[in-house]
Amino acid sequence: MWILFKGAKNKVDGILINPAAYTHTSVAIRDAIAASDVIVVEVHLSIFIPGRVQDKSLISPVAKGTIMGFGAKSYSWFICHS
Repeated sequence: MWILFKGAKNKVDGILINPAAYTHTSVAIRDAIAASDVIVVEVHLSIFIPGRVQDKSLISPVAKGTIMGFGAKSYSWFICHS
């Protein structure tokens, strides 16, 4: 899921992304975020369990921040606090 936040002159101010299973596997998404000058925040509905291979995010190191563990409220939390 991508949510784009448009500012003045139809410029995108930020992107909220839930990369789901691509969190752990998509170098392409990671590289696209790293190459962009747009602020990207990663969101996950549940919390990762530290130490599991599938819980290592490729996106987190290039995102401005990460929101996780608030269920569906993760999206509204971002909107209310951005």
